[in-house]
Amino acid sequence: MYVWRSRRTRLLVCTFCLLFLIRRHLRAGVSLVLMPLIFTFGDSSMRLSSERDHFDVTFANYSSIPDPATAHDPSYPVPPIIHNIFLGPRRKLPPAWEVAGEACRQYHPGFTFEFWDDERAEEFVQREYPNIWPTWNGYRYHIQRADSLRYMILHHYGGKASVFCHGFCAGWIPTYSCWPRLNSC
Repeated sequence: MYVWRSRRTRLLVCTFCLLFLIRRHLRAGVSLVLMPLIFTFGDSSMRLSSERDHFDVTFANYSSIPDPATAHDPSYPVPPIIHNIFLGPRRKLPPAWEVAGEACRQYHPGFTFEFWDDERAEEFVQREYPNIWPTWNGYRYHIQRADSLRYMILHHYGGKASVFCHGFCAGWIPTYSCWPRLNSC
């Protein structure tokens, strides 16, 4: 009888420990299981609607070719600036990245393009963010500098940031096309 209680106790302790370890996964699983019920019987204002919100989530009604006349529309909260960041020991862009950059310029007429290399980035961080400079300069990897520089540039100038290794920068025009409608709701 004593052995049976011992096994049962061990089983209960193991089950409790296992449930404790996977508690976050259980919580996420319960949320996923209940989601259809919440959205079926829940508030319909939580759902995105093209009739109410005037926004096509498929982007089928938005032109994929940008209109240069709307590039500098002041109602857009994001200025039409594309910042290309290229940091590292190489001084010259690889040919494939030059092609991607040129395609990006052709795809976004009317946009301003800013190129950020090591020298310009260092001068900018020292001038505009002197309290961050020691940390930024101490980063071991160039990608750490590029990632943090992206946030500083967007905070200071606005626009969109493109790291050259990501290639072609398509897909931004639909977000510009729908801004006036979203802001007027």
